[in-house]
Amino acid sequence: MTARKRPPVPVDVALQGGGSHGAFTWGVLDRLLEAGWIDIEGISGTSAGAMNAAVLADLGESSKMIAEWAFLCQLRDEGRRSADRFLADHGDDVGHRSSFDLDDLLKGV
Repeated sequence: MTARKRPPVPVDVALQGGGSHGAFTWGVLDRLLEAGWIDIEGISGTSAGAMNAAVLADLGESSKMIAEWAFLCQLRDEGRRSADRFLADHGDDVGHRSSFDLDDLLKGV
């Protein structure tokens, strides 16, 4: 997916916990950062979400979390696909609404 050319949009994100949700969430986060115009100014998380937040804060946006298990990779990839669909449908809303609608993000999953 090619990064979309547009002005940066500052956002704050809260990352969920819950074991395998962390791999899915990393896929979503990875795809949002790849878009190139979403500027994460604040990040927080619980459990696995806190680990993702710490990796991002410590290593920066260009880093990748390497999952060793095929299942975690599958969850990460599904997170990326879901975020890709969300950005295609709602990218212009980012920065204009207070949060993402998780139900909308997970449609078709």
